[in-house]
Amino acid sequence: MTKLSVIIPNTNSLLIEAILNNLIHQTLDMSGVEILVVGTDEPGLVTRSGLIRFIPTEPSACASDKRNLGMQKAEGDIFLFLDDDCIPALDWLACHLNRHKQGERVVGGAVTFDSRNYLQLADNVSAFHDLLPFMPEGPRPYLATANLSVSRAVVEKAGEMEKHKNRAEDLEWTARFRSLGYRLYFEPRAVIFHDPPRCSWSAAPSSRLVDG
Repeated sequence: MTKLSVIIPNTNSLLIEAILNNLIHQTLDMSGVEILVVGTDEPGLVTRSGLIRFIPTEPSACASDKRNLGMQKAEGDIFLFLDDDCIPALDWLACHLNRHKQGERVVGGAVTFDSRNYLQLADNVSAFHDLLPFMPEGPRPYLATANLSVSRAVVEKAGEMEKHKNRAEDLEWTARFRSLGYRLYFEPRAVIFHDPPRCSWSAAPSSRLVDG
């Protein structure tokens, strides 16, 4: 049986409890699944169990370092990545695994999000416009680690993520896979809901505001 390792880089997420709840209630048989939460959990929302492992890091650890540590500790044949603000659909694991069973080695899923907050909507559309559930499945030039599965053999050949990165490390990593001949496959049925802390005009960096 293929063993799956779900790796979540966590920074005191208030959503981690909901994320883990959806993971443990997946439609897939969970006997071959492990969930690794890597990072910090000051709210104390990560419940340890036979299914869930918490791997602490320094608060200053970057997202790429947390993912690399998760892969080093993982036992799975396939690594599945979620961000700590992304809630997976209940068939998320099954959809990723089904695509791997069809021969894909690197699979990215779709991203949904709320449309009520204008700034957050704009940010989500900018980041995930080509990874929406109604987009056609098939090869992509890059994929996002917010919703990604990679065969262990690919990582063993391509290497881990760039160290000490919090932004765009997934672009470099998946482009590296492609340069080695691996196809990056988008599977729109593997869906997550992206629910980051809400943006506001007062919190927006001045460089992102329109002058005048």
